[in-house]
Amino acid sequence: MTLQEITSAHEGYIDKETRKYQAEWERTRWLGAVQARTVDSKIQPADLMKFPWEGATGDGSDRKTDIEKIQEYRDFIKNRR
Repeated sequence: MTLQEITSAHEGYIDKETRKYQAEWERTRWLGAVQARTVDSKIQPADLMKFPWEGATGDGSDRKTDIEKIQEYRDFIKNRR
């Protein structure tokens, strides 16, 4: 095999594994949405979580910082008590 053939085979393998990984996460999100639905709510899988590969701009503007996530979680825990 030439270097180009090895590189192409490796890239194809990485693409296949990436699609498999994304499908597993999308299936998990769908299952979560089905479990969260009630008679009155029409929650959609995208309402639960948006994945980076779904229309992300790539500039990071649609991501929360780790500090913001920690603060939201802390507020959530405080409000539960």
